[in-house]
Amino acid sequence: MRAARFSTLMTLTLTAVVAAACGDDPVEPEPELLDAEDVTYAPELGVDLSQMTRLPSGVYFQDIEEGPADTLGAVGFNTLTTLYDAWLSDGTTIAEGVTLTFIFGSGEVISGWDLGLLGMRVGGVRRLVVPPAAGFGPLDQGPGCPTPGPACVPGNSVLVYVIELTDAVPPPS
Repeated sequence: MRAARFSTLMTLTLTAVVAAACGDDPVEPEPELLDAEDVTYAPELGVDLSQMTRLPSGVYFQDIEEGPADTLGAVGFNTLTTLYDAWLSDGTTIAEGVTLTFIFGSGEVISGWDLGLLGMRVGGVRRLVVPPAAGFGPLDQGPGCPTPGPACVPGNSVLVYVIELTDAVPPPS
């Protein structure tokens, strides 16, 4: 009998704690993520979505310069080295002249890169337009937030990259 009362008391206490934790505070819905088509691009970025290839993910790409056909590229877990610049759609610079080495297709970079660089060859230069769903999502990213710039990518940002693929090394056999 004592065990039954203790069990009932614990159930009521737990229910009260859970109810209090929920409170009457409304849960803020996550903002709807922008698509690349939802923003206006600064003219200096050279973005013309009608001249770019749109992937099912909403990532757009455009080859500014193609690498030679006989070179390695962005395929199957090659280690890639890139040199890139990045901007917010309004033209705010968030990265300039950055070298980045990563294993392609491993998830080490935002999905917009893994999707948008596929098939690119060493020596090529490609423009990517990456919506937040394939970029950094709804939340601010970086230590300088909320001030947009090199130390902060505001949440729900469409990003523009110009990426040169400088090297590709196949995975060890």
